[in-house]
Amino acid sequence: MSIPTGYEKLAVIGIAWKGEYAQGTSYKTMNGVYYKGSTYVALRDNPTGPPAADGANWQYLAKGFEQQLLSAVTALDTSGVLGQAGASVGGQALMDAIADKVMTKLIAKSQIVNNLLATEPGSVLDATQGKALKDDITSLYSDLVVDRGAVTGDFNNYRSPGIYRFNGEPSILNSPGSVAGNLEVIVTTGYVIQRITVYDRTHTRRYNGSVWTDWASYVTGADIQSGIATVNAAANGTTEFTVNFPKPFSKYPEVVMSAVTSRPDLRSAAPLSRDTQKVTGVVYNGTSASELSVFWIAIAK
Repeated sequence: MSIPTGYEKLAVIGIAWKGEYAQGTSYKTMNGVYYKGSTYVALRDNPTGPPAADGANWQYLAKGFEQQLLSAVTALDTSGVLGQAGASVGGQALMDAIADKVMTKLIAKSQIVNNLLATEPGSVLDATQGKALKDDITSLYSDLVVDRGAVTGDFNNYRSPGIYRFNGEPSILNSPGSVAGNLEVIVTTGYVIQRITVYDRTHTRRYNGSVWTDWASYVTGADIQSGIATVNAAANGTTEFTVNFPKPFSKYPEVVMSAVTSRPDLRSAAPLSRDTQKVTGVVYNGTSASELSVFWIAIAK
């Protein structure tokens, strides 16, 4: 078509879309094509092809990528999700690792509980509950360790948790006796426990809401000791020997001895005297001189 009189030919206005690029097709300026994931516009008539953003023949309209599968894309693992931070990794592998962390290793907001009453498995405590727990523990500990003064009047009246001082005063009712020490009062569900610890034993009893049990004393290593002594027993007579206790007793212990023998009619042993440090015993040997083993046990009442 010829140009009408009085008109001038203008340049091409707008992009004329030509679809997917086809080798051998004659393209004009401002023709748009799709090629390997990106779109291009021709900058001149009959541009050299295939399209490339060289700035002389073609220019990007929208830059994409040719790959259609994420596994074919190389990604930069900036956070080291798969290993070394900054390494080049497969896009699909990186996406799978991120999905695994989100689905199986991260905690959903709905799983975070801001109270101490949750029973649902898999729930976690909100950080603010740390302070609540600390406050509860501090309160409980302060109740247990606070020195609440001296015991007076009647042991039955001491049911609040804490530590009280007892000097062994015999006039105080329901005491474990003339023992001096610290009275610990422990309150648990349904019970109040009183415990007095002195250096060689512990006395304890329990209250169930209506009745106190009797005081019970526990035997400790300082209350009972035992061992085997070896004695060179003289023939047809008696031989004295001394055993030093491994640990001194706080009071005179009761001591029992027995000769280790298959002939108790011919060999025997018995204590003669004792104090808090040692016991003196005697063995009788009705045969020839020999080495005799003597078992002993000492118990402080």
